[in-house]
Amino acid sequence: MAQCLSSVVLLWISLGTVLGAGFLGVRPQSNDKCRYDDINEAHFSYDQNHCEGPMKWCNVHQCWSTCGSNIRQSPINIQTAETIREGFGDLQFRNLHLRVPANISNNGHSPDFDCKVETDEALRLKKNIILTNVPMRGDKQYIFAQLHIHIGNETNRTSDSNINDDEGSEHSIDGQFYPMEAHLVFYDSSFDNIGVAKPVNDSLVVLGVMIKDKDLCSLEEGKMNEKFYRKHCYRKRTKCKGRFAKRLSDNMEHYFEEIRNHDPVKPDLEKSSDDDIREYQCGDHPDLDFIYNNCMKRSTYESRNYREVESGISPLDVLPCDQSFYTYAGSLTTPPCYETVQWIVFKCPITVSKKAYRNLQLVQDSNEDDLKLLGVKRHIMTRGGPEPSLSEDQLELLEKSWNSIKVNIANIGVVAFMNLFQTHPEVKDAFLPFQQLAEDDMEHSAILRSHALRVMGTVDKCLTRIRTPEKLQSLMHELGERHVNYSAKYDFIDMVGGQFVHAIKPHLQDSWSEELGEAWVQLFRVLCYYMKKGMRDNNANAD
Repeated sequence: MAQCLSSVVLLWISLGTVLGAGFLGVRPQSNDKCRYDDINEAHFSYDQNHCEGPMKWCNVHQCWSTCGSNIRQSPINIQTAETIREGFGDLQFRNLHLRVPANISNNGHSPDFDCKVETDEALRLKKNIILTNVPMRGDKQYIFAQLHIHIGNETNRTSDSNINDDEGSEHSIDGQFYPMEAHLVFYDSSFDNIGVAKPVNDSLVVLGVMIKDKDLCSLEEGKMNEKFYRKHCYRKRTKCKGRFAKRLSDNMEHYFEEIRNHDPVKPDLEKSSDDDIREYQCGDHPDLDFIYNNCMKRSTYESRNYREVESGISPLDVLPCDQSFYTYAGSLTTPPCYETVQWIVFKCPITVSKKAYRNLQLVQDSNEDDLKLLGVKRHIMTRGGPEPSLSEDQLELLEKSWNSIKVNIANIGVVAFMNLFQTHPEVKDAFLPFQQLAEDDMEHSAILRSHALRVMGTVDKCLTRIRTPEKLQSLMHELGERHVNYSAKYDFIDMVGGQFVHAIKPHLQDSWSEELGEAWVQLFRVLCYYMKKGMRDNNANAD
């Protein structure tokens, strides 16, 4: 039996470069504070008007500063007119016949179905459900770890709010929200557990499935259970109709009622490490050492309010029949909002019973209020923020440093691409001339050196135009349009800048500073912004 549907894959990647529930463990009650020093006490809210609410998460604790980033935060509104169609292969699942053991608990945020992940090295790829062939993630393997569901609130149904809190899906497609959105969370199998994995680049994949609710299911939909799914849905694509996800619906009806009441927890008196006195501000991205030393203390304590899911869980409980999807590089949708998620948002919804939906609404949060009061939903994030620009100080730093290093541009270019191919092998596969070259031959390849010189030549042209923004924009816009004809991957555009900055640093040791590094990073933000705009405009004109 084939492992997956043949799917039409639609790629939408944001400008700039989940765990829909990115918060591990039990959420403590609010102390009505706008800023917490101890990560064990930090509390976030879905109250839009509170200082602990979504717009202020980045201020609540410095470990959550990434929530204020405008680079690749989630969720987003997927505008289908701006998607780029890509022929990715199907998602592949291993051990999909398994129903993995799981617990469900009320963590004060949203009820989670948490898999009991097999951690034994010899068994972890045999006893866990594994996801592979993820777009933009090469040959990485991801372990199924969690299932949870987002809903909206019931307080704004008659208001003119543009946040659509009453519709519970976090993502929207062409502005359309759904009552609920399920998130299936997978983490990189090279890590011991999801907590260690989640702050690391490319470590998480989250499948988002829209959910509708129905009072009673028709006979036809009632038949669309897991047996129907296995027998028919793998053989051909179906029209985009809501499959009745009976197993999921039954679990929601049963277990959400069982764990409805929340047992409040008091934070442990033991504080997290404060040896590192750095202060991260909204929009900053804490480094991994800081995160592991200061942000890993979890507001989680043994709770009596959990149940074992008797039949276990499986992605089959949730996946729609038609597996056409949109994908983009994004973030966790709750604190700490790390930008480490590859999102797979399915085009077609599933349905569950009205009772299942109602039981989720009545689950209590950490303040012992029903989830329907505030919902469990982050607002749509603005992707990329305003058009990036360079300050006068940055212009001067760039011009001065470029004059020092441009004599070595060929070597710098080769080093940059070698590093890129090592960290992201899938990028090498996108370059037809490089596919047959062994790694040992790459560094001395005339083809690579020629390509590196062309790229560095473009950087040189950009540096001569940085004080005339309209010329710089025109240059990069035209370059983006040409790259569409080369079948360049939209998401790869952001990867070059970081490797370039890494490659020039050794040539500027005496004059290197954080300000200089940020100036180069900002330059590549500008270049990528207009290059990708050219790619989108080219695709729009072609359509």
